[in-house]
Amino acid sequence: DDCSAINSYVQVKSPIALSETILSTQALFPPYSYYVNSTELVQLTSNDNICSGVLETNVTNKIVLIMPANGNCSYVKRVYGAEINGATAVLLGNDDEQTGSVIPIIDDQPTDDEGNIIVTSIPARMIPYGEGTFLSLGITIGEHPDREDNYTLKIEFGCLSVSDPDPILCVVDQSGDHWWMDGDYQYQVALTKTGAPVWLKEGYLLVLDVNHYIFLHDGDGQAEFYWAITEDPAMEDDDYIVAKCETRSISNPMDCQAWSTTDYYLTGELTFTLNDKLMINNSLCEVTDNRVCIKSERSTLAGLYGTYRQYNSKAPYWFREWVDCDTQSGWLTFVNYEDYGQFLLI
Repeated sequence: DDCSAINSYVQVKSPIALSETILSTQALFPPYSYYVNSTELVQLTSNDNICSGVLETNVTNKIVLIMPANGNCSYVKRVYGAEINGATAVLLGNDDEQTGSVIPIIDDQPTDDEGNIIVTSIPARMIPYGEGTFLSLGITIGEHPDREDNYTLKIEFGCLSVSDPDPILCVVDQSGDHWWMDGDYQYQVALTKTGAPVWLKEGYLLVLDVNHYIFLHDGDGQAEFYWAITEDPAMEDDDYIVAKCETRSISNPMDCQAWSTTDYYLTGELTFTLNDKLMINNSLCEVTDNRVCIKSERSTLAGLYGTYRQYNSKAPYWFREWVDCDTQSGWLTFVNYEDYGQFLLI
């Protein structure tokens, strides 16, 4: 049955090793309800022009992955280019390559050559740029002629019911001390821990390339269950826990009244301190567009010159934007010493 676009999710169904529910948002144009069963995902090549709709790649009855490099036109036009070639649905990699975020796909009402407003009829969802790159690599590996175990990467546009957990949780440490935890955590349809749901935030950029998981800890059989955030994919090693809820035996992490966060990245100690600035809600995190440019006429600044972007307005951290040729990550922070402040470039 068809599903409201608001309740739809993107699930990697095959191969099992890549199984994951990917953070995604809906399009603000038709269709507004859909369900797409497990379907082959294909990517475009340099010979395809998605904006004009002239494709060499066979996309008939397939889901098409469209990345920013595939065409510099409106999202609607990209979806339409896939539709007229017989595609079943579209995954759009966010044009914003830096934040690991997604936004609803705006209907900017582009027109065709005759001046008519373009209207689409196939499902489209936006995923983070990094996730699109991950899927592209998965397709390439699965098709490699030297592999004996070639596979077909398949995607489902599934449907959450009213009884399912919140699809997205936004975590923000407003103190800024644990900025690397901030971001959108996607509910994982096919993953549970301690019989409870799990939410995943994919790592992105060079300085944030660590996944984080919200899960229900079993208290090691010695204490009541509690919600925690960890960097451990297996959710087993307590040394990788970065936050834990002090409110025990609750069914939803948003109901936690008090969180403690790790001191490890501040003091090097595996201890926790109560943190009343850690906030969780069930909406997409707000991403700022605050940028600063750093350059010097006397020095290359050890390769750290360039544009730095702040992702969280509550945390005084700016991260260097980078392109494929850059290997030196960097970030800018502001330290308040009460009687004066200082910017540090790291």
